[in-house]
Amino acid sequence: MNQGRGGGGEERLDFLIFYFFVGIYFLGRILWQQTTIEPYDVSRQSNKHLHQMF
Repeated sequence: MNQGRGGGGEERLDFLIFYFFVGIYFLGRILWQQTTIEPYDVSRQSNKHLHQMF
């Protein structure tokens, strides 16, 4: 820990950056899930059809 210089302001900045990236990560995951739910369902249904055929 680098105490003395910065006076705790740098830690607050690291916290903001951390939460910023976490927010982007969760937002990206939610958007990615919304865009990939349909193809995933389609592939799962086609797999069911393949299993029924064999």
